[in-house]
Amino acid sequence: MSTKSINIADSITAAVQNVTKSWTKQRKAEERDASRRHHRLARLVRYRETTIRDAAFQVMQEAYLKASDGGRLPTRPRQIMYAARPEILALSEKQTLDDRYFTQTLMPDFITQNPDICRDWDIVWDARGHFTEPHTGHEIQLGTLEVREYLGLRVKLTDIVTVDPNILFPTRGPSTASLPCSS
Repeated sequence: MSTKSINIADSITAAVQNVTKSWTKQRKAEERDASRRHHRLARLVRYRETTIRDAAFQVMQEAYLKASDGGRLPTRPRQIMYAARPEILALSEKQTLDDRYFTQTLMPDFITQNPDICRDWDIVWDARGHFTEPHTGHEIQLGTLEVREYLGLRVKLTDIVTVDPNILFPTRGPSTASLPCSS
């Protein structure tokens, strides 16, 4: 055999070994551990799997409508996650869905990226702290519904403002007897 044909044979051998390197590694692993045979297709064939994020974005609007009774009720992020979870797991072929990832990352990202779809969504968040009125000591939890309720106790601003000294502003503040200027 000539040197040229040896080089060609070596090149062909190297090419075949290079192409079959992943397959060989997988087969040897399967010989050591039979359970790896189950994962052969996933390791050797490239395909686009549906991620949790992709699946969540596909079903988010439907889940919101389900959790909010067609958009008629305020709903918590967890309620949306519960409505979306079965479909997300089915689409992504995953076994679990991290609720914090859904409520703190996926849902806010979806809302940010889809302002037209989410414009009228009424999502209410749990209280994360509190506010204390300095003049009364009255404590208000800082959740969406609690703040709405608190703000509902206030009068609405109008274009025309009149001041009647006989009518007190409706707060939970000090009574007129404790005001220094009351007569």
